[in-house]
Amino acid sequence: MQAYDGKTIFIPKPVIGKLRTPATLVALFLSLLFASSILLCLGQDDWQPAPPMPDKYNWIQLTSGEWLKGEIIDLYNDKLGFESEELDLLTLDWEDIKEMSSSRIVQVWFTDDTTAIGKIYVEGDTVRIICDHDQKFERSGIFTIVAGEPKEINYWSGKVTLGANIRKGNTDQFEANTQAKIRRITIQNRVAIDYIGNYRITDDVLSDNNHRINSVWRRFLNAKLFAMPVFGEYFVDPFQNVKHRMTIGSGIGYQIIDQPKIEWATSVGPAYQKT
Repeated sequence: MQAYDGKTIFIPKPVIGKLRTPATLVALFLSLLFASSILLCLGQDDWQPAPPMPDKYNWIQLTSGEWLKGEIIDLYNDKLGFESEELDLLTLDWEDIKEMSSSRIVQVWFTDDTTAIGKIYVEGDTVRIICDHDQKFERSGIFTIVAGEPKEINYWSGKVTLGANIRKGNTDQFEANTQAKIRRITIQNRVAIDYIGNYRITDDVLSDNNHRINSVWRRFLNAKLFAMPVFGEYFVDPFQNVKHRMTIGSGIGYQIIDQPKIEWATSVGPAYQKT
């Protein structure tokens, strides 16, 4: 007789003095097999799959219990950028991540100005950075994560989207639009360049032609204070009587509140605009 989680399992008990007989050995084997089957059935409701181990993918588990594999992009403002092969680029709330493990090197910057480089494993409130020697941190201390080793080529990313539409009928129309995004992201610097352009011809007459480029460079001095060494915009739209409009400025900002559901930042600085 054996107890398991408050339940009693009856197992035939062979006579100790006859353990060497073939019949007794067979009985012992069948008893163990019978007991294992019962234990497996009793624990069936509590069974959970083992966490996937990092191979060539990164893994995250959501608080709902779902697992996703893909590539960690970055963590900023409590938003995790994660690219899945099937779901494409996702932006997930950091509070919805239960567990995370990386197969590649990441750079982590903590709110106490500590920097750690290595593979990351997050479980509960604990963060492990796996490198030559393992380091442990509090999850609440993570400020930003950037994927990749500290090399210039790993800091840059970009995306270009092209679209076109042709209509034929009482009115012939051709439309085209372009969007482009370029990013340079390190643990303390973020450079963003965005472009959007629209072009339209209606009955062989140009009816729309506007272009806008925005750029900003933010450098974080700590978890609260950031500088904007330069930001600017270039805008063209002849149909709004804007041949050229240029804006350039700089400033400094402060993160007043940075919570998963509430964010409040303020910035101040001079700017110059010419139209």
